[in-house]
Amino acid sequence: MGDEMTPGTFPSKLVAVALLVLTIACLFVGFWRWDLWAPDEPRYAEVAREALEDGHWLVPHLGGTSYAEKPPLYFWLVAGSYALFGINAFAVRLVPVLSASGTILVTWWLGRRLFNKRVGVFAGIILGTSVLVMHLARHGNIDSTLTLVTTAALGLMAVAYFEGRRGLYLPAYFLMALGVLLKGPVGFLVPVLAVVVSLVVIGRMGHIGRMRIVPGLAVFVVVVAAWLVPAALSGGAKYARTILFEQSLGRAVSSFSHERPFYYYLGNFPQYFLPWIFFLPQAFWLAVRRRTPQRIFPVVWFATIFVFFSAISGKRELYLLPLYPAAALLVGAFFDACLGGEVSGKALDVPTVLLGVFLVALAVALFFVRRFVEVPSYLDEPVRLAWLPAVVLGLGGIVLLGTAAARRRAMIFPAASATMLALGLVVVLAIFPAMNANKTARFLCEDLLGDRTGDEPVVLYRDMTRSGAYHFYTRLPLVDVREEAGLVARLREGEKTYVILSEADYNDLEPETTAGWRGVAARQVGHRAMRVFCSEGFAEKAEQ
Repeated sequence: MGDEMTPGTFPSKLVAVALLVLTIACLFVGFWRWDLWAPDEPRYAEVAREALEDGHWLVPHLGGTSYAEKPPLYFWLVAGSYALFGINAFAVRLVPVLSASGTILVTWWLGRRLFNKRVGVFAGIILGTSVLVMHLARHGNIDSTLTLVTTAALGLMAVAYFEGRRGLYLPAYFLMALGVLLKGPVGFLVPVLAVVVSLVVIGRMGHIGRMRIVPGLAVFVVVVAAWLVPAALSGGAKYARTILFEQSLGRAVSSFSHERPFYYYLGNFPQYFLPWIFFLPQAFWLAVRRRTPQRIFPVVWFATIFVFFSAISGKRELYLLPLYPAAALLVGAFFDACLGGEVSGKALDVPTVLLGVFLVALAVALFFVRRFVEVPSYLDEPVRLAWLPAVVLGLGGIVLLGTAAARRRAMIFPAASATMLALGLVVVLAIFPAMNANKTARFLCEDLLGDRTGDEPVVLYRDMTRSGAYHFYTRLPLVDVREEAGLVARLREGEKTYVILSEADYNDLEPETTAGWRGVAARQVGHRAMRVFCSEGFAEKAEQ
């Protein structure tokens, strides 16, 4: 469906393909070199571990109790990885890194089908070198896997429409069902909304009736119900109510977590689509100006998902990940138009200069970061290494400014891509390992296990009760206590007990509660100062 690469507009087709392969390969470098970090990684890893070791396949469990915040498919995948590679960070992160690689390949394929071969290569590289994709590919979150299935579903439906291949609709419905099993209704709503709104915008509403809706919904319902019905019966009314309503409608209307204003993503998205955000406005302009259905499709895909998640009460930067392939396709088509002569190459000059200046300024800021902000002591080591990303960013900015000055426009794309690949390698090989000591709960758990001599109970207090990190790194049946009265009642039993809690929660306890506690460990875990104490004979102390 596409054209060959125009000679002379890119160093060579071989270099472009090699850069795409390198983009994917770099995601696999060192992704296991640091521990699992809160908030999501250790919690999801622990749910998967309990599925594998305790047999909680139908209804996910965390700490021995049902976990109704997410459906089970992602946990099944991680548990399968555990079975092959053991219970470790490598096995946890292999699922998202494979998912991100798959999304890059799907985006490459979709770019070829909608535009041409060069757009496919450009779009795949752009996606794989954007900040959020590089970050989430190396972290044990569900969203990389969700984005793979939503992008594949959207791609199949787009090709089904543009090429008249109606047989592709049924596998798209199947993929949407998998999306629901990964993260609930969003796995269905994202692709359906994007496709339906696209058909409305391009004036093809009548085609909606040709999308094999009846057999497709039958496939969708069978796949989802195969898990949901027995899970609801097994988990009970409370589990069914939580998974069906509280975790979907609750987050959408009045979020109990990550509540943000509607304009949140206007300031949040640009930083996570670096460096390509500098070219996105021109890419939108080109697509809207040309107004072909193939160009309008990624515009509507992007806009629909952006508006949808902006309207939802709960917001996190990773929620927007399913629109990144659309943004990559738009920017890839823009580069193709500029380098292929469809649009004047001068359209690349201004955003390239702005990007170059931004990277140089960011590099300077990193060199002098201590003069601009007060850095917490637990970040001393990664800040000491800040010169490494500063050098990469500075050199990348200088090269981009040089290409703009020399009008070497064919070198802009590989220069920006290479800068991001180098930055990603520096982060995963140096910065993240340096941050690990103060981000992981592993060392605190090792201190506790080293002090514990028998089968003494371990209490997780207040905010820590559902973190998953302390279950994962101790492998113990921890006791969840949310209120001080419950903690006092537990300690009054007189049994030697270990307590894991944050320093802030410790300071809020009454002196009578903590009388005689022995400090076992004190470590920084992310933004929290965490403590482990040992209490013996609370009842005896109270009587004295």
